[in-house]
Amino acid sequence: MTEKDNHKLKKQVLGLEQEEFNQLFLVNHAMLYHYGKSFSTNEQLIEDTIQELFIYLIEKEINFKHIKNVKAYLITAFRRRILEKKQQGPTKAVIDDPINIHFSAEDLLIENEESSQRHNFLKTHLNNLPWRQKEAIYLKFFNDLSAKEIGDIMGITTQVVSNTVYKAIKKLKEISLKSVIILMVNMVHLLNF
Repeated sequence: MTEKDNHKLKKQVLGLEQEEFNQLFLVNHAMLYHYGKSFSTNEQLIEDTIQELFIYLIEKEINFKHIKNVKAYLITAFRRRILEKKQQGPTKAVIDDPINIHFSAEDLLIENEESSQRHNFLKTHLNNLPWRQKEAIYLKFFNDLSAKEIGDIMGITTQVVSNTVYKAIKKLKEISLKSVIILMVNMVHLLNF
């Protein structure tokens, strides 16, 4: 088989040209990296897992034409791989690393001081949510995934996803309301002096 025939066969199987596959990697690398930070602080482990995932996709000749949501597929495959690696590690640790939600540098530059304060408030309180709630919020609002896709990734039903997101939002609203009340009380005290 010639190189040209091999390329043609690969395109039929993968459903992507080499350039398109490279673009798929470049577009999703940062998202997978940030998601990986929720499972481990070991940057080398995260990078290795991303590389191995894309090598696996090529070796197994995964056909992307039959995948409805490639982003959800990549997140699911990445999550499985990194969890397997963590279980095989020297400590065989169960996931207890928090998902730390990060806003991009672009967003922080564009936003004014008030928005930055809101972001910091949200970031602080999102990171104080239980791990499962943070993961669901991250996948829904930072990666635009549906409840079904999140359920597939996390291995839970869509109803549990909806309940988890609802509880997280409810808790954030409660915290926000308490913060506003505390701020108002402090302002009243300042005005009385």
